[in-house]
Amino acid sequence: MLGGQSHTWSMTTVYLIAAAILTTQWLWSTLWLRRYRHGPLEWLWRWATWARRPPLLDLANRPRPR
Repeated sequence: MLGGQSHTWSMTTVYLIAAAILTTQWLWSTLWLRRYRHGPLEWLWRWATWARRPPLLDLANRPRPR
């Protein structure tokens, strides 16, 4: 189904691939940002521009142990 050249794919196939990619990115981002304060590239960018390592974990939104 996905072999061959991309211009031979049907529009339905293209839309399904795009929807799968967007859904995967959305799920990954949601899970990532529940635990971490920034995305990985933003964190590296802040480290480079601030000249110090910023916190990675989002401790404010973590559940407290009982």
